Amino acid sequence: MEPLEISPEELSARLKEKPEIILLDVRDPEEVNETPGLPGAVCIPMGDVPGRTHELDPESEIAVYCGRGQRSASVAEFLRNRDFENVRSLVGGLAAWNGVL
Repeated sequence: MEPLEISPEELSARLKEKPEIILLDVRDPEEVNETPGLPGAVCIPMGDVPGRTHELDPESEIAVYCGRGQRSASVAEFLRNRDFENVRSLVGGLAAWNGVL
């Protein structure tokens, strides 16, 4: 199994070779309205993830992100415990992503 976290640089490279990676934004709607997320991301607030896992494909590669990386790590761990094997959390969240690109 892959490490739980993925760096912004590694995610950027992965998206270039595999653009079908699911980007899962777990920020709250007000955060998404204030700071747009990554293009094409699926937005499911962290608190809604347990009731909405059926919307995600456990066979897909999923990169989870939030504002700073703490919530996304929790969600990635939650999903891994529910047979989502190819899930990783963006280290530093959207803040780190925006600092890199």
